[in-house]
This record gives sequence, C-alpha cells and structure tokens, in this order.
Amino acid sequence: MHPFIAADKQLARLLVACLLEYSKIQYGDTSASLQYQSKSVSWCIIRIRHMVNVSRHQNRDDSVIEKRIQELITKLNDDISHQRLSADKVCDFLDRSLLLIDAKLGPALITRLITASIKIRGNGPVVSPRFLQRLVGSSTANDVWAIYKSWPDDIKLELWKSHPEILRVELLNHLDLQKENNKPKDLDSLYGSLVKVLGRDRQVCQHAFKIIADALLKFENWRVFRVGWYLVRELLQGMSQVLNR
Repeated sequence: MHPFIAADKQLARLLVACLLEYSKIQYGDTSASLQYQSKSVSWCIIRIRHMVNVSRHQNRDDSVIEKRIQELITKLNDDISHQRLSADKVCDFLDRSLLLIDAKLGPALITRLITASIKIRGNGPVVSPRFLQRLVGSSTANDVWAIYKSWPDDIKLELWKSHPEILRVELLNHLDLQKENNKPKDLDSLYGSLVKVLGRDRQVCQHAFKIIADALLKFENWRVFRVGWYLVRELLQGMSQVLNR
C-alpha cells in the first residue's frame, strides 16, 4: 500500500471504511491481541497502522513530502525537456497527483502536469475522465477547482477547447451568481476579460452560445438573462470583427 494514500484525507477515510467492512472486525473478539485475530482482520489492522503512521509522520514534518514533490517536479521538467513522457503517462501522473493536493506543493505539481499535458497531448484530451470528474464536481469545497481558478487564461482556454464540460461549469458559475443579485453592476468590468478569452477560439464560442442558451431556459431569471444576453452580444460582436478583418 503506497504511503501517499494517507496524504489524501478523503481517500484515507474511504479506504479505512473499506478495510473495516472487509475485516468485519466489529463482529470479532476486539479484546484479543493481533496474533489471535483471523487473517483478514490482522491483514486490515496492519494496513491501517501503516496509514496512521504515515499520517502522523506527515503531521510532524511536512517537509519530507514537500521535498519529494519538489524532486518530482524537477524530474518532470527534465523528462519533458527531453521528450521522455507520453500524453497517456502525463494523464496518469495527473490522476495520481490528486493524492497530494493537500500538500503545500501539490497545486504546483498539478499545474506543471497540466501545462505538460497541453504541450504534448496532440489531438487527445488534456485530462483523464477521473481528473475531469474531480475538477467539475459539485462539491462546494472543490479543491481542484480552486487550483483551476488560479491558472492563466491560456491554460483555461486549452482546457475549454478539449473539455467543454469545464467551460459549462465556468459559465454556469458566473450566471448562477447573478440569480439573487439585486444590485446590477457594470457587466464590462465583471465579464469583459472572460469575453476576450472566449472570443479567441470559434469552437469555444459555439460551445458558449449553447451553454448560455440552455441556462436561460433553465433559470428563467431576468438577472441571468441580462448577463447571458451581454455575453452573447459581446461574443457575436467580437466574432464579427474577426471575420471582417
């Protein structure tokens, strides 16, 4: 069992629950020592002890994991510069990097892998279905989405082109914020930069039009309609200027 599993709190909780369910320890003699337990119980207890030890070690000195992550980033940069990594391998690393998201350098590792995937993916996807699901998950405390929000526009645009699901969540978040907004603000200051990024790619624009149209039918809210119409109007104007050049 890899020790990094214990670095992800949610995964560690799920794994402990599975181990306890598998061992059925609650139905055995909890007062007996480990050597007198059944093989399934002793096997599970040993694994849980290993996880607890890793967790305690991490709490005492996070520098150990941070040092390992920095080494991973350094090796990753070297492998990328020498073209030793395939797109599939980078996507696999991205999935594994989710285990380290709570570490201080975890976001830096994920960001470096994303930029690497964009660079070498060709016509393939930037991220795997597993990573995508974690990114666009509905959790209010979505840690991966928080990292995504810190990325520059160039990275976001590449993700939107490869995965329209991400663009959908991005736009719906903007529209959803306006449902209860009773104080209309200047839309240029709120969404001007978003429109400029969307307008850099025709395919992304087309996806945006459909997402916005579906949202207007769903929300039936004048505040959302106001923002949606602004986005569509500005995008159409931007596309018209590009075509007339």
